[in-house]
Amino acid sequence: MSNQPRTIFGNSLSLFLLILLFAPSHAQTSPDFDSNGKVGFSDFILFTQKFGTQQGDASYDAKFDLDNNNQIGFGDFIVFTQQFGQTIAPNNITQKTPRCCHQKPP
Repeated sequence: MSNQPRTIFGNSLSLFLLILLFAPSHAQTSPDFDSNGKVGFSDFILFTQKFGTQQGDASYDAKFDLDNNNQIGFGDFIVFTQQFGQTIAPNNITQKTPRCCHQKPP
């Protein structure tokens, strides 16, 4: 057994690093919220306006729920930061209008 004391901070830091390591590296929706082809600061501003909301709230918007758990929180922030600064190809940008399941993609 080690003589090193375990600290809450050390354990929390380890947990945080594990979350970063194993968080989904791709999102179901694009973090390019302003649809300009790049995940940048303007997207971050839009994201912060929805942070803390959940399904059922008047201001909740599912496109900001990047980890698909019906709330916009820390997990979504992690997904967002993993893609911050990246250029998003047009075929990776989430469509604004849903298609019917019987329609073919454009």
